[in-house]
Amino acid sequence: MTPVSGKDSDAEVVVTNAEYWMGADVTLAQAGKGRVRAFGRLWGFDGRSAEVCPIDWHRSR
Repeated sequence: MTPVSGKDSDAEVVVTNAEYWMGADVTLAQAGKGRVRAFGRLWGFDGRSAEVCPIDWHRSR
């Protein structure tokens, strides 16, 4: 995954203070390469949107 650059090209786009179950700060990204083969199907996620965040396992309970 590659983080998305914002108006300031040196900084990543980050959503802060979200009520996301894994963490409050989420970095927006784009998938560079992603394929999943399961249940007789093949899913391609190349170029799709992605999210990166530090997981706060205590908050997810």
